[in-house]
Amino acid sequence: MSRRLGEKIWREFLTWRCREAPVRRSLARRAYPHPADRPAVEPGRLRVAAVQVKIRGFGGPDEYAGAMYRALLPAIEAGAQLVAFPEEIATGLLGLLPGFGRLLESGSIEEALAPGLKVADVFAFADPAVRRVYHATFSELARRAGVWVAAGSANLVGEDGRVYNEARLYGPDGALAGRQRKVNLMGMERDWGLAGGDRFEAFDLESTRVAIPVCNEAGYWETFRLLALDGVEVVVVPQADTDEYNPWNHLRGAWGRVQESPVYAVVSCMVGEMAGIRLTGKSGVLAPLQLSPGGDGVLARVDDARGEGMAVADLDLAALRVYRRESGVLAGLRPDVYARYLPRLYGGVPMAGGKILTVPEELREPRISFPTGNEYVSLPLIGPGAGAIDRPNCLSMAAMGLLEFAGLPDEPFLRPTVAVDGRPLSLAVCSWERLGYWLPRFRVTDPERGLAVQGTIFAPPGHKGFVYVLEARSDGKVESSFELGLEGCWGGTLQTVYTSRPVSGERALWLDRWTGAPVLEIRAGLGLAALGFAASHPLTVCEAGGGEPARFRMGVTLPGPRASVAFYVGVNREADGARTTAVDLARRGWESLLEQSLDWLDGRAGELADPGLTRIMNLNAFFNYFYALGETIDSEDLVMVTSRSPLYYVSAAFWARDALLWSLPGVLLVDPARARDMVVTAFTRYRRHAGVHSLYLDGSLLYPGFELDELCAYPLALERYLGATGDRGILEEPGVREGLAEVESRFWAWRHPRVDLFGTMLCPSDDPATHPYLTYGNALAWRALEFLGRVGLEAGLAPDAVRRCRETAPRVRQAVYDHLVTEGPRGPMFAWSADLEGAREIYDEPPGSLQLLAYYGFCDPTDPVYRNTVAWVHSPDNPHHYPGARFPEVGCPHADHPFVMGIFNSLLSGRAAVAREILLAAPLDGGLACESFDRETGVAKTGAAFATCAGFLAYALHQAFGREAADRESGRD
Repeated sequence: MSRRLGEKIWREFLTWRCREAPVRRSLARRAYPHPADRPAVEPGRLRVAAVQVKIRGFGGPDEYAGAMYRALLPAIEAGAQLVAFPEEIATGLLGLLPGFGRLLESGSIEEALAPGLKVADVFAFADPAVRRVYHATFSELARRAGVWVAAGSANLVGEDGRVYNEARLYGPDGALAGRQRKVNLMGMERDWGLAGGDRFEAFDLESTRVAIPVCNEAGYWETFRLLALDGVEVVVVPQADTDEYNPWNHLRGAWGRVQESPVYAVVSCMVGEMAGIRLTGKSGVLAPLQLSPGGDGVLARVDDARGEGMAVADLDLAALRVYRRESGVLAGLRPDVYARYLPRLYGGVPMAGGKILTVPEELREPRISFPTGNEYVSLPLIGPGAGAIDRPNCLSMAAMGLLEFAGLPDEPFLRPTVAVDGRPLSLAVCSWERLGYWLPRFRVTDPERGLAVQGTIFAPPGHKGFVYVLEARSDGKVESSFELGLEGCWGGTLQTVYTSRPVSGERALWLDRWTGAPVLEIRAGLGLAALGFAASHPLTVCEAGGGEPARFRMGVTLPGPRASVAFYVGVNREADGARTTAVDLARRGWESLLEQSLDWLDGRAGELADPGLTRIMNLNAFFNYFYALGETIDSEDLVMVTSRSPLYYVSAAFWARDALLWSLPGVLLVDPARARDMVVTAFTRYRRHAGVHSLYLDGSLLYPGFELDELCAYPLALERYLGATGDRGILEEPGVREGLAEVESRFWAWRHPRVDLFGTMLCPSDDPATHPYLTYGNALAWRALEFLGRVGLEAGLAPDAVRRCRETAPRVRQAVYDHLVTEGPRGPMFAWSADLEGAREIYDEPPGSLQLLAYYGFCDPTDPVYRNTVAWVHSPDNPHHYPGARFPEVGCPHADHPFVMGIFNSLLSGRAAVAREILLAAPLDGGLACESFDRETGVAKTGAAFATCAGFLAYALHQAFGREAADRESGRD
C-alpha cells in the first residue's frame, strides 16, 4: 500500500470516527445544573469564569468531550454566564493520529515529521477530525448549559488552505457566534508554518461587547486600544504560555493593557507539558485598578501556575462605563496628533498577519424589504409578506443614533389583520408596487372568496409620523363585513450606532383618552421617543397590555362590499407629542396626505429614456434623500448619516465622504434647498473633526483615523453646490466662512516635508493604506486646493492662505505625475500609493477608484496613463476583477465581490453601457444600492441599505443617461 493511500484511508477513518452526532449524544446524556439552581447574578453584572486546563493527548472524541464537560461543570455550578477556555484547547486531539499518543507524552511533534514537512501540515491533516470534535463539543456544551463559551483556540485550516490559530465563541443556543484568528504570531508558530489573521473582531453579547485576542496579542498595546475604541468592554485572552510563570509578565501582558485601555480581561491558561513543550500560567479575571476591591487590578486568580483550576468573578459593567467616562482615559486621546506620525511609523512596516481591516459580514440570506419614510421617521423593514413593519425608527440626538421600536425575532412590531365575516384572511403572499417610486403598496387576492385587499404605507414629508391604509373589497355577490386592524408586538427598544443594542428603560403602553388608541413611550428616566396611534374611524377593537413583550391591537369593523381604514402613527420625543401628532394626521385625512405626498414625489422625480433606469434612479434618489439625512426627533436638527436602516453595518453615523461626495450630488437632483442645508451643516457642526474617519450625529469623535478624501470632501461639496445652483450667497454664511478656513488649515499637517503630496492613514475603503501617499486622495486634494484658490478671497480666507492654495495646487498635480506613475502591464499607469522612497503599489478600490480621476478633472480621459490605468482595473491583472462572471464589476479586499460603487465608477468613466446592463439585470438590494453584490446572482452580498451610495448611484445614472433622455426629448420636439 502506498504511503499516500494509507494517509487517505487514515484520514477518512478519523473523519468518520469523529462525527458530530456521537459527540453531541455523549454530552446530552450528562447532567447540567438547572438555571434556577445556579447562583443569581446581580442586574448589570456579568459573571465570568476563566478555566485553567492541563494539556494532554486524547485517544477518542468521547474522552475529549468528557474532559471539557468536567472542566465546564464547576463554572456552571458557580453561575458563570461566560466561560473561557485556554488557547490550544484542541491540540490534544492530535492524540487521535496513529502513533501520536506516545509522541505527545515523550517526544516533540517535530520529531515525527518527514523532511520538508511543517507542524502546520500535521494540523492540516488532522483538521477534518479535529474540527468536528472541537465544534460539536463546545457547541453542545454551550447549548446544554445555556451560557456563552469562549472555546479557547484550535489550529484549523482556513478558506485559503493555510492553518490559523483560531479562537471561537459559542452562544447559549449552541451557534457559532464568532471567530478570531490570531494576528500576532509567536516565533514558534511562524516556524510551524501557521498563518496570521488580518483583523480583530468584536462580538455582541446581550449585555456587553466582547473580543478574543489570542495569547501574546495581549503584549501589544494596539490590540486592546483598538478593541476598546470599538466598544469592547470584556477581552477574553486564551493563553498557552511557554515561558516559566513570572508574575511580572502580567505587567507586560493583559494586566498592563487593562490599565491602559479600560476593559475587563478574562485570561484562561493552558498548563502542563506535552510534546516537549512546558506551559505555565495563572488564569484570572483582571480589572482597572480602581474597579478591583484590592486595588491591584485582580478580581480573581488561580493560585497554582501548573495545575488545573478556575477563577470566577462578577464584572460590574455599569461601573466600567462610568469609569471610562469620568476617568477620561479614552476621551483624552489625541488622534489628530497621533495621525501625523502613524503613516510614517506603520506605513512601511509589514505587520504580522497584514492590515487590520474592518470588513463587513456577508449576508447569508439578504432580507427583502420595501423601505419608506420621511425626514422624521424611517420604516426600513416592511414586508415582504403579510404587510408587516418591524423596527420603525427615528433619529435621536440624545441617543447619538437611531431609536428603534422592535418586535421579536419571529414576530414583527406591527402587522395588519383582515377578517371577512369573522374569518381571517391570510396576507402571507403579497404582491408589491411603489407609488411615486417611493411609497410601498401591497395587494392580496382570494379569488375563491371574491376578495381583494391592499395596504398602503407612507410617511408624508414634513410630518412626524406615518400612515397605514387598509382597503378591502368583495365581488358583492354575498353581503360581507370587513374587520381591518393592526396588531403590535413591542419586544424592546434598540439604540443603533453602527450596531443595534437594547435600551435599558421602562416601556410604557396605554390607551389614549382622546383617540382611544395605543400610546407607546420608551423612558430612561425621561421619555426618549414615543409612538401614538389614531384611526380614521371609531375603533371597535382596542387593547393594550404590558408584559414581555408588550402587545396591543386595534381594529374597525365596516360593512362591505368596500371598506377602507387609515391608521395614523405619530412619532415624537415623548408621549404627549406623539399622540397629538397622531391626532393632527387624522384631522388632515389620509386621502389628502397621500395626494400631497405623491405631488411632492412627482415634482422631484427625474426621467431617463429607459423606464427601467428611470425607476432605479428615482428609487435610489429618494432612498438617499430620506435615509442619508433626516431631522432628529428631539432637537429637530438636520443630521447626515450613512444610513437610517439597521441593515447597513455602520449605520447612523456621519462620514464626510459619504455625505458630501456621494449623498449631496443625489440630493441636488431632488431638492437644491436641502442640499444647501447639508453644506452649511457640514461646515458648522462637523468641521471640528474634518478629515477624521467617522463622527457621531453631533459632530463628536466616533471612529478615529485620518482620511484625506474625507478632508477634501468639504471644499469639493461647496464647489459642487455652487456649480449646480450658482448660489454665491452661501459663501457669506458665517459657518461656511469659518469652517472653510479651518478645513484649509488642516491640509498642511499632512503634506510631505519635501514633496507636494499629502498623506493619509486610511484608504477610501476605510482600511489602512499600505503607503501614505495615495493618487486618488491627492487628485482630490489638487481639486480642493484649486477651488480654494479661486473662491478663497470671496469666502473670507486670509490672503496668505489663498496664495498658498493657488501655488500648491499645480505642484500637487505635477508631483502625482512625478512620483505616483509607475510601469504597469500595459505601460505607464497611475499607482495607487507610494511611500516616496521608491515603493509603489498597483491597486484600486471602488470607494475611491482611479477611474474617477478624469471625472474630477485631474486628467484628460484620453491621457494614456489614465487609459492604461482604467484598462488594468478591468483586466485579469487586477485580482479583484471577475472576468467570466455574470456581473463583471470590480471589488477589493474590503469585500471581495463586485461593488455597486464600481457601477457608478463605470457610469462616470466611459463604461456606461456595461453598467447599464448590470443595473437592469442585477437585483441588488431590492433595486437599492448596497455595498457589494454576488457576481453570479447580483443579489446583495455586503452592506445592504447603503443610503449614501444610493445617492451617488442616482447622480451617476443622471449624468450618464440624463443628457441622452434630454436629447431624445428635444428630437421629438
